Amino acid sequence: MIEVRDLACSRNGRRILRGISLTVADGEFLAIVGPNGAGKTTLLKCLLQLVPGWEGDILLSGTPIRSLTSRQLARQLAYVPQIPRSDTPYGVREFVLMGRYACHSPLASPGRSDRLAADRALDLAGIGELAERTLDTLSGGERQRAYIAAALAQEAPVLLLDEPSSQLDPRHRHEVGLLLRRLQAERGLTIVLVSHDLNEASQRADRILALCDGQVAKLGPPEQIMTAEELGRIFATRFALVPHPRTGRPFALPEE
Repeated sequence: MIEVRDLACSRNGRRILRGISLTVADGEFLAIVGPNGAGKTTLLKCLLQLVPGWEGDILLSGTPIRSLTSRQLARQLAYVPQIPRSDTPYGVREFVLMGRYACHSPLASPGRSDRLAADRALDLAGIGELAERTLDTLSGGERQRAYIAAALAQEAPVLLLDEPSSQLDPRHRHEVGLLLRRLQAERGLTIVLVSHDLNEASQRADRILALCDGQVAKLGPPEQIMTAEELGRIFATRFALVPHPRTGRPFALPEE
């Protein structure tokens, strides 16, 4: 679904990404982790053509993204940003309908199929009862779900998320994680998730991409990344690893 070849990116004369190469299979759940400043968000923004001047090649289903218009790209990639704005005065349903912009001509009003897609997305995100509220009246967790719903309304095969649960309490963080796995299993979505939560990545993802200093430090299944040796090398701190009592997957705790 996604192929990245020798990707590099600089800003203000500073190299942020260098030599990034990876593939993401159709229907795969890939988590991206790494220390602050490792280039995680920049990598997502390169996939979205939001960063100028990147070098290398990025292909979606074999098509170079440089050859795609913004509307064509939006039909393939849906994006949930890191920190949703809190001052947006739009109604929730109206905002989610905006996710349909790539599915009809620029001057056309949303049609019945658009409204049905928006309602399905609201229900999937668990906020159907909030449809008549405005975004600026929602809590942080509710607003995050509205952004997820707008991305789902695009009905793109790839969902990119930048720290979608960073502002959520444990219950809602867990619910978002379950939603993502359900979307992968039932809808066949390809999911790329940036997360600072190593354990979220370990429990949810099929593979983990660990970045460090703008380079690939390690790419593989959670069992290969979530070891005391690898995490210590990537994050420059010591970790204790235990198996999760339910899934058996590695669970990391920084050591005292």
